[in-house]
Amino acid sequence: MSRERLLVIDACIGKALATRLRDRGRNAISSASIGLATGVEDPMLLRGVADCFNGKQEWVIVTGDDAMPAEHGEVIHETQATIATVRLERPDGMSEYEWLTDVIHRQAHVMQQQAPQSVRRYTFDASRVWHPRRRHVMLIKRHGWTPWTPEPE
Repeated sequence: MSRERLLVIDACIGKALATRLRDRGRNAISSASIGLATGVEDPMLLRGVADCFNGKQEWVIVTGDDAMPAEHGEVIHETQATIATVRLERPDGMSEYEWLTDVIHRQAHVMQQQAPQSVRRYTFDASRVWHPRRRHVMLIKRHGWTPWTPEPE
């Protein structure tokens, strides 16, 4: 893996971050730049990115939507998606956007090296395999979702 893996910045974060990452030498685009603007449902986002890049370019969706893997496990497996979520708990006095951009700038190099078809949760100084959090487990049970789980080794 190298700096060449494409970081697809989810519309929930905004287009400007992709531009700033490119200015810093990262291979990044916004989901909006491929026609997947704000308000596109997650399954459409995952399928749209897969349609654009599977077989052509390795990619990772970077999102502030930490619930995406809880809600759309089947589509994540179907599209062979690689996803980097950002844990949204942030320090007092920092806006959500400031937190997201800070974490993504600090972790972009790790996101680009993430194993294909994996889902990881990032913080300021670490990343871990994504697992449902307590609130996700309650929603999974209530809505009957099939969460993402790692492929058996």
